[in-house]
Amino acid sequence: MDAATLLPMPTTMVVCLLVNGLTSDNLTACLGQIKSGSKQIGTHARRELFWNAYNSMISEANKQAEGQKLYGFLTYTLPSKAEFIACTKRQKGLLGSTDFMGKKFKPEDNESKSEWCIVYFDDDKTDVNDAQAAFDDITTGEVMVYLSQDMDGVFVGTKLKRRKCRSAPSSPLKSPSDIATFKATLLPDKPLQSIDWTRNRPAKINDYNFVVAGSFHKSITEDDTIPHINTTSIDEIYTFFEAKRNVFLISEAEKLIASHLTDVGKGLANPLCNLGLKNAAIARRNALMKKCYICSSKKKFIDSVLGDDDNNIELIVINNASEASDFVKYGAVVFELHYRADLTVFG
Repeated sequence: MDAATLLPMPTTMVVCLLVNGLTSDNLTACLGQIKSGSKQIGTHARRELFWNAYNSMISEANKQAEGQKLYGFLTYTLPSKAEFIACTKRQKGLLGSTDFMGKKFKPEDNESKSEWCIVYFDDDKTDVNDAQAAFDDITTGEVMVYLSQDMDGVFVGTKLKRRKCRSAPSSPLKSPSDIATFKATLLPDKPLQSIDWTRNRPAKINDYNFVVAGSFHKSITEDDTIPHINTTSIDEIYTFFEAKRNVFLISEAEKLIASHLTDVGKGLANPLCNLGLKNAAIARRNALMKKCYICSSKKKFIDSVLGDDDNNIELIVINNASEASDFVKYGAVVFELHYRADLTVFG
């Protein structure tokens, strides 16, 4: 079964294991190490949950062909389901050419740097399911582009995967114009590569996905037009990128809101842009919706769109929108129709 056929995954994922080149015997040995480490989990109920998870995953690993190297995800979801999701040829290539973040487990007697697994699990300490978040990041996470002189490179990456596309300039950049000139050379495939999980889609710099990270000349770090964060932490760089993306997406959503208010102000009965979840559901059911900006809390609607193989809607999901934004004040759902239409007729 291919990972590309399983999106979106269930929200009850407890453990997500990324496997690169281990045989079933070696994978079982790694799971034994991971299971042993789960003894430190705080409550009896949580320990029991993870022991059941790892036992099920060991059983699933043992079902794989003996001696065959495995590439893919081994997941455990509630209630009590372990599943191995094999990589496609493309995804197998990404495992060998892309850096994946997380502690790599290997069998004790195996020193190969190219055979490992990484475990991500829901630790129940935050509202974020880290197992599901890891699966989503690796398979569908939006890519950013960042330049770091400290790490000597231009990278494309998400929170958990990245690839170095070229070295940083040999001479340190000293001015905003230097950044602009260098940035203009970063084109898709020249040198920006694709780390997309399902298809070859080279990264492309847009209005919000380029970040300058680490130490730079003062004239660069103090320029408000340059998105700079003084860190080499991938987690912190990606969080910075997500905040930039949110600001941009909310501003784009508010342009649609302004269009709606303008049409209403002119007395037009059928605005091209509309508000509200009820209207959005009507537009979607009747194939009228072209683009939709929606808060991530509207999960039922989001899942229905993503689960529809025939939909051609450009769906933009916004996380952590400010309560003070017009986007939230007007219901956190705004969408554009293909053409002006009276939605009450379709309701």
